[in-house]
Amino acid sequence: MSSPFILFSSWEFTRLCPMLRSRTVDLIGKVRTSCEGSRERKGKDLIVNYHDTSMTQSTPSQEFWQTLPELPQDVFLVWQKLNRAFNPTAIVATREPDGTPHTAPFGSLRAISPRILRFATWRGHETYTNTCRDDRVGVFLLSPPGMAVSVKGRARIAREIMEADPNYAVIEIDIDMVKNDMVRRIVLQSAITIHIPDQYMGWFEALLGELDTM
Repeated sequence: MSSPFILFSSWEFTRLCPMLRSRTVDLIGKVRTSCEGSRERKGKDLIVNYHDTSMTQSTPSQEFWQTLPELPQDVFLVWQKLNRAFNPTAIVATREPDGTPHTAPFGSLRAISPRILRFATWRGHETYTNTCRDDRVGVFLLSPPGMAVSVKGRARIAREIMEADPNYAVIEIDIDMVKNDMVRRIVLQSAITIHIPDQYMGWFEALLGELDTM
């Protein structure tokens, strides 16, 4: 009894093989052409979007730089923070004993010169204890519409006991390198800011006044 699954004789199958092979090759070719055409169209769309001038019209016009040995003039003027200003706020990164980074915001941080940053910190804070053990620090400065700067430097205790609060110390950072981390195709809408409650405003202004007059 012949098997119901044998649909063709060996002679018929031999004749069909070249036909099936030819049609299979044609089908694969059509699919490949379709896929390549789709990729090409998507690629063109991406190119058009990437060069869309409407994306860059709102970006502030500025000379792009990568690294510098000190703060450029526009960055220095923003972070000089005159009149006891506490915003924008900077992020200071120090090294924990196990080598992992520790970050904290500091509204007191200000640029004393293009090569020196200064801020106040509680002597029980990890930023203080980490700095006493390892002077390598990083600072992130963010300010709209187009300023995102990271700083590498060496920290030192400039004043162990502050007059405004004996529990606080003054740390100064000697800048080794300034890196521009701003993406040219975006615009920053806000900075990192802090708010000081009224009951602490006098205390904070006294700290900032001491920092500014050292």
